[in-house]
Amino acid sequence: MRQIKVDVTARTKDGLPVNITCAFQYQLVDSLESILNLYNKWGTKGYEKAFLRMAKGVLREAVSSFSGMSVVTERTAVEEVMRGKLAAMLDTSHAILRNFQLFRITLPEEFMKSIYELENSNQEYTTILYELESAKTYAEGVIAKADEEMDTIISEAEGYARRLGYVRMECD
Repeated sequence: MRQIKVDVTARTKDGLPVNITCAFQYQLVDSLESILNLYNKWGTKGYEKAFLRMAKGVLREAVSSFSGMSVVTERTAVEEVMRGKLAAMLDTSHAILRNFQLFRITLPEEFMKSIYELENSNQEYTTILYELESAKTYAEGVIAKADEEMDTIISEAEGYARRLGYVRMECD
């Protein structure tokens, strides 16, 4: 099994530059015909350079199918697309993908700052919604308690009024 480390710059669907660092392990297909085809096409060690060049191409292609925001929020999906494209590329080149590691995806600093600011704003918004809901629940509780107290006061007042009316009737 052999390993190739890849550092490549690509662009997202919306044109954002992305630096990718990854590695993959592959194994040549264990068939005389495949190995002869491989060596005839690229020579003894030329296939490794070809695999690296082709890997950069498929990784660029994979990243270009995602927006900058998706590269950040859907990293697992990005990694799966990369893995799938590498496996397909190696399959057509007499090799089998055994493992793929996506080590790093680096986006422009300004873009990442805006992502962090957006995330902070979303968290603040969620916090405000929670506090608003809590205040609403508290206010509903206060209103319910006030309604109960009002009903109690009215009942007591009606009872008192009946007693007063009863006492006056007896006096007359």
